[in-house]
Amino acid sequence: MPQGSIEAEQCWQNSHLQEFGEEVLRPKRLKLGLTQQQMAQRVGIDQSRISRIERGLGKPEDYSTARAFILHYQLSKPQQDEWLHLLFGVTVQNQADLLRGTSLFIPDPQDPSCTGYPEQNFFLEHLLTVHQDYTQRIYQVRLDGNPHLAIEMANFLSAQLRSLVHGLRSSTHQEVLLRLCAKVLFEKGTAYLETALPETVLAAVKPICAEIDEIAEALGRDAAVAGLSEMLLAGAYNINKRYDVGQRFYLQALEHVDIVDYQLRVLRGLAVSATYLHDPKRVMSVTHQARGLIERGQFSNWEQVCETLEGVGRAQGIMGSSSAYDYFDEAERIIHRNGHSPLRTLQLVVSRLEVARHIAPQDMVLLEQIGAQGMHLALERGYRRHANLIKGMLLKVLET
Repeated sequence: MPQGSIEAEQCWQNSHLQEFGEEVLRPKRLKLGLTQQQMAQRVGIDQSRISRIERGLGKPEDYSTARAFILHYQLSKPQQDEWLHLLFGVTVQNQADLLRGTSLFIPDPQDPSCTGYPEQNFFLEHLLTVHQDYTQRIYQVRLDGNPHLAIEMANFLSAQLRSLVHGLRSSTHQEVLLRLCAKVLFEKGTAYLETALPETVLAAVKPICAEIDEIAEALGRDAAVAGLSEMLLAGAYNINKRYDVGQRFYLQALEHVDIVDYQLRVLRGLAVSATYLHDPKRVMSVTHQARGLIERGQFSNWEQVCETLEGVGRAQGIMGSSSAYDYFDEAERIIHRNGHSPLRTLQLVVSRLEVARHIAPQDMVLLEQIGAQGMHLALERGYRRHANLIKGMLLKVLET
């Protein structure tokens, strides 16, 4: 293409991106009642980039982010077509079939109506990437201290995935999407574990576990998927202070989960339940297992290592061992090295307070300092249960 034609095409694209941003994207966001910051959290980018894209001064850097815009700005079918054409400079053939309504559609090789899709695997790969990327965004939003938004996003994505599964005839495609849906539900359940009160946590988590169990059954009683449900139930029973039941579900999950991060999470829960069941032998065994997994370095998420160190440290401290502080310090170093995490920081503060209450109950200055730090963070981020825990521990200290 001659240089003049390229420049003319670029000029056309820029002017239309500006028009699209000002006349479509911004009005859509305002109609939804969202600020740029709120939309940025949903899409998974900075607010400044939302502002630039709505003014036509920038555009999403990849296909998955473009799809996030389509989903969260609730673009109509013609608007989707125009948006993708402006961004990528091509028109996808038969988009009416590829994108049916507001739900994504994966060309299915076993569906006679889907002939003429020589790149069906290419589309499948792209659409799976979009949903996997969005699942990761849910995880990050939860970790950043926005559990309620994570729940909202998980509800949206799980509905999208179920819609896709019902539109497919290929069992292979269905299996991939069902497994992803189970992970999304697991993120949703985890967000409830982080926010629900002890008296309501089981009611919040059990329906999610039932959905995951249905998926496990649909996949031929898949043990790894069932393990996700068992982990959530175990955590809920621990929070509900029914540690014997929590321990039983954690032991079942440990036999089923095959991902190191999940194994670390289970071991952390076992350490906590064993502590309150006054089982120091199990605490030491679990601590040894967790340390071995961490030292082998086969985990994927540093934050799970922090959570496990925090839980093991809490267990050690409640049993009276000052080595608890070594675990807490190690977790803090990991947080500082990898980036701020409000949730993990708050959990560490709560555990430090509980351990200090056991090891140094007379050090009122220390207890009040830790408590004030934790209370501020809990109230700022809306972690009501953690705030109640801190308040309860401080009251017990004052009563003694």
